[in-house]
Amino acid sequence: MPLAYCTLHSLPAPPCRRVVLPRQLGGVRSVPDQTRPLRAGQHRPLFTTHRLESSRKQPCRTGRRPVFCQAAAETGDLADHIPEHPAALTSIYWMYGISCLIERAWKFAVPLLLSSLAGGFRLVAALGFVAPLAVALVGPLVGQTLDGIPRSTGLHAAVVGQSCLIIAGGLIMIVLMRQGASVSLRSTPLFWMLLLCVMIERLTSAATEVSVERDCIPEFSGRVRQTALANSNMKLRRLDLASELVGTIGFSFTLGAFGTFRTLLGFVALTCAALPFQIHSIRQVDALLPDQMLNLRASGHAPRAAVPLPPATLTRVPTTPSRLPATREVAISAASRSSRPRHRLPQRQQQQQQQGTSQPASTSNGSHETSQPRGAALSQHAAANAGTSDGHTSSAHSSSSTHVSSTDAAGSSQQGLALPDAARNAVAAARRLPRVWRSYFSQPVLPASLALIMLYFNAVLSPGGLMTAFLSSLGLPGVAAPFRGACAIMGFVGTAVGRTAIARLGLLHAGMLATGLQASLLLGAWAVHRTFLTGGSIHATQGLSGVLSASFMGVPLCIWLFCGLIVCSRIAFWTYDMVDTQILQTAVKSQEAASISSTEVSLCCFSEVIMLGIAILGDDPSTFGSLVTLSAGAVCAAATLFLSWVLFSNAQTVMAHALQSGSGTPSPAPA
Repeated sequence: MPLAYCTLHSLPAPPCRRVVLPRQLGGVRSVPDQTRPLRAGQHRPLFTTHRLESSRKQPCRTGRRPVFCQAAAETGDLADHIPEHPAALTSIYWMYGISCLIERAWKFAVPLLLSSLAGGFRLVAALGFVAPLAVALVGPLVGQTLDGIPRSTGLHAAVVGQSCLIIAGGLIMIVLMRQGASVSLRSTPLFWMLLLCVMIERLTSAATEVSVERDCIPEFSGRVRQTALANSNMKLRRLDLASELVGTIGFSFTLGAFGTFRTLLGFVALTCAALPFQIHSIRQVDALLPDQMLNLRASGHAPRAAVPLPPATLTRVPTTPSRLPATREVAISAASRSSRPRHRLPQRQQQQQQQGTSQPASTSNGSHETSQPRGAALSQHAAANAGTSDGHTSSAHSSSSTHVSSTDAAGSSQQGLALPDAARNAVAAARRLPRVWRSYFSQPVLPASLALIMLYFNAVLSPGGLMTAFLSSLGLPGVAAPFRGACAIMGFVGTAVGRTAIARLGLLHAGMLATGLQASLLLGAWAVHRTFLTGGSIHATQGLSGVLSASFMGVPLCIWLFCGLIVCSRIAFWTYDMVDTQILQTAVKSQEAASISSTEVSLCCFSEVIMLGIAILGDDPSTFGSLVTLSAGAVCAAATLFLSWVLFSNAQTVMAHALQSGSGTPSPAPA
């Protein structure tokens, strides 16, 4: 049934089982930009002409045409596949892809170049230990800061800070490579400056990842649109994996072709040139979604379009195309007037309020007094529906006094009190840090997050430095490169498998499948190592009988089987990574998304630091078997925890409530 007095922007968000299809009056079908990303294979219903009485066949402007609701049984479940703001997602993808490309290339370049200097191996190990430790300690504070500022400010600060630190680190690396062996790295202050730059850069990189993945993506895709959210997460992980491959291969190629000095200069120039594009992408998102990007999440601000209007402000107008925009413009102007702060009172009346004298308003303000009841009613209605808590819309009297006090406070901060205020805010944030940890451990989806942290204890049965060192100790350094390449390819396969599993099985069942599969594969790898490779030498496999004693391309089949099981387990790992991310995106409120996500990242980094410390203590290759046992046990514990949470706890109820309530946050209508 057509809605004659409603436009696409003023229509509320459709229910889960209904689809909004924009159509033009008069039988001409036209789809706006926000709904174009439908695939060609998806079914669209044939258009039937909807003619109203006394309506003409005149074209409507794009974005302001009437809309019609049809049942999902007729159109298919298309709303779950379509993100709410695809144009904003495209800009975020561009920004995140450029950031990942630069960060992955820099992360690969620093240990590679430092290891070529005298005494660089020990410093590379120290760098690999200190940088994750900094993220583990300061990460929750960064997430709390991101929750207290607008999304636009957080993204700008993270991107600009990351680029500036990489540029500074690249210049320091140029100076160090110029000096070469003539200087000791431990005695020069340049290395400690480089160490500081790498630590802070790792924090800004984590802030960018948390802001994009855990905050912007669920906000722009829709927290209750599970298929669209899974597609967005899949694209992010593919950007991450592709950036790692392109960054490492590109830097290695340019390093061999042009030398160290030209490669570093080109990398610094590329970072400088990429920064304006990243800022431009963020500003494009600001222009598309100003309410979501510029408003504070924790302050109770809500988008103006999502504020329900009183019935008195809706005016019945004819359905001619020239008058259709008038309904929305009048309604939104009324809402904006109700949420607009009052003007400052005259200076004499401000002085009277500061002195504590309460005198009645003079007769010169009679016009203000007559218009006050209507403005106060609109202000109270907007405050009750939009949830504003800054004092500007509670009532006419309180909005005036609050505006005066906030203006005076802003004026005093501009007179030289900005630095002490920043210091006090930093101290207050540090004091609130225990509350961040309490909120993380009190979240209803904590077992899913803890299972991911346990998977990060798997520092051996994964494509890392320890596995490369083990293969080199067996005399098979040529196997390490194909092994890591196959793991990267399985990462792309895992993202596709994860999206399909989430769409067909649901989040919880996809997580059960992923954790169970990874535990089974790594248990098989542990059994192969326990049976054939415990000697820590290639000679331990030469006397074997049976199939595994044979060789293929000069490598025993037990080595191929051991590496193949680990490669296949990467599919399950990336699938569960998508599942855990989407569970937190759905069940965690937007006011706490950055804090909880950064705390999870910190614990993951801390688990890597613990495993690295254990590997440093047991530096003998014969102790590799103990590390394999510890890694396999951690993966089995993660699978047991997640399966117990899903089967014997309230996981189904928690996720159903999160999907029904939209994570407890007001979801804006699709643009």
